[in-house]
Amino acid sequence: FQSLSGVMERGHDLLYISVNDGLEIGPGETLTFMDGTGLMGLEINGELVAAGTAEQPILMTGSEETPGFWRGLDFNDPGPDSQFHLAHVEIAYAMIGVDVFGADIHLDNCEIRDTLDKALDFSQAGGLVTDCHFHHNQNRTVVMTLTSSPTFENCALDNNNLVNESPYPYFNIGLQ
Repeated sequence: FQSLSGVMERGHDLLYISVNDGLEIGPGETLTFMDGTGLMGLEINGELVAAGTAEQPILMTGSEETPGFWRGLDFNDPGPDSQFHLAHVEIAYAMIGVDVFGADIHLDNCEIRDTLDKALDFSQAGGLVTDCHFHHNQNRTVVMTLTSSPTFENCALDNNNLVNESPYPYFNIGLQ
């Protein structure tokens, strides 16, 4: 694993984690994305472990408080040893908070808020989401398609679908 400390200061580049690489983000870190196109974020094809604490959470946000300001986290499963674990992480103002394809993720005590499109998007994916809070997301909250089967335990979902242009339920399950 490589440790992240101040790497995102430039904030205009897509940070790409390759198949055999890992990234660890420690307590109290802040990643601020400054591009504003909704295209810049983290693309993880290896491993991501972001382990904050209740006293020192990790913040991933845009430099402006605008839903969709940055892309969010994309996780593509590269193989059996891949890992995506977030604990005490707040994701704010992303296009999609966490977009996962073909993998299992673990989110624990996380907050995903003020996204433009989706808070969580699962395609052929699963995992465990515990004690998380999803709120003030503009459109869809959780989308599950293509044989996805994540487990949600003790999560709070409130004040979502603020745009209210379609009848999106908080859990949108399709093409299963």
